Amino acid sequence: MRKARAYLQSNLARDVKDNKKGFFKYISRKRKTEENVGPLLNEVGALVMEDAEKAELLNAFFASVFTAKVGPQESQTLEVMENRREVSEHWRKPNVTPVFKKGKKEDPGNHSPVSL
Repeated sequence: MRKARAYLQSNLARDVKDNKKGFFKYISRKRKTEENVGPLLNEVGALVMEDAEKAELLNAFFASVFTAKVGPQESQTLEVMENRREVSEHWRKPNVTPVFKKGKKEDPGNHSPVSL
């Protein structure tokens, strides 16, 4: 997938003088954002509509359900990182996307955090 994207981008850059329409179509698609999470209910039952408020609400919920215990796979990964004395950028700043599971979409508890 990465190679295909890189190939497409290099072709667009190479052919931008001859194919301006294709270039600007690609840029236009990249600038559009999709709303992944609809309105959510906060602790008092009010609907939260703003993206920043939804992010804070999901962050608070996800933080409350995680434990400090580390599973066997994670402990091996942490041991390797400790031996190398480095932490992957993906671990420092993960891109967490809430994925709807089931039930009411307005309930933050019905979303699972997925790190991309």
